[in-house]
Amino acid sequence: ASDPDLAHAAGWPALQNLHQSQYIIDELLTSWGFFAITTHERESVIGCISILIGEASNYEIGDNEGELTFWLGKPYWGHHIMQEVINGMLRFSLKELKLDKVWCGCSSENTRSKRLQEKCGFTFQYAMPNSRDLLGNVHTELVHSIVLQDMV
Repeated sequence: ASDPDLAHAAGWPALQNLHQSQYIIDELLTSWGFFAITTHERESVIGCISILIGEASNYEIGDNEGELTFWLGKPYWGHHIMQEVINGMLRFSLKELKLDKVWCGCSSENTRSKRLQEKCGFTFQYAMPNSRDLLGNVHTELVHSIVLQDMV
């Protein structure tokens, strides 16, 4: 999460030191619904995926809907890892969490995330102009969703 390219794509400040990293791990990544993405050897964390349900979401969604958020370390981009992880989270959301719909968003500039969401079956729903990321940058957020029953 200290890589400037990853931070820019995710809309957050690049982490600068171990203290900042430990804070993120303690305050965010240990919350319910957040899952580490590891290598097959489980030697290191290479990313994170989360499902934020109902009011925990950044969107106004129903109690039986979730918002998917994710990031993956730059060395692992382009290896289809995130597509596999997202599809697994969608199956988990349907079978275990019994959710009806999952939402996902990205900056209009983040074409990699937009393409990934489409590959996983998400469809465009609406654009949110004048959205602000954690850096205070203004952008247009593209919001996609998938009806989980359509996956069956």
